[in-house]
Amino acid sequence: MFERFRFLFRVLAHRRDFEDGMTEELSFHIEQYTEELIQSGLSPAEAARRARIEFGGRNSIERDCREARGLHMFDELGRQLRYAYRLLRKTPGFTITALLTLSVCLGANLTIFAVINSILLRPLPFPESDRLVTIFNLFGSDSPPLAA
Repeated sequence: MFERFRFLFRVLAHRRDFEDGMTEELSFHIEQYTEELIQSGLSPAEAARRARIEFGGRNSIERDCREARGLHMFDELGRQLRYAYRLLRKTPGFTITALLTLSVCLGANLTIFAVINSILLRPLPFPESDRLVTIFNLFGSDSPPLAA
């Protein structure tokens, strides 16, 4: 799994090189196929047209290559974040309300956790606090329980 993250980081860091290399390689394969078609007897214009038809749209091939390399997820995330930013910028009232709601909820959660942590999760501030017990008598008088 660590290798996969390292691979993705390397691809993202050298994204421009990947895109340039992919474009060059695709052009090379289309040219090679065009040459093969010319050698088989087609005119250069017809061979180039058939090569483009055989390979399909350049955009679809590049999209498939990006998906195979794992870049589609990052492209989609970037598009979604830009779209969300545009929507939030268009409606400032909603944006302020949403941010205030999130901040109040986060503050409430942090406060509740701090209280529960200090009361329930941390040990009591006594020596050997795990040995504190309460002793009481079930049989007999109504006297209050004795603490040890």
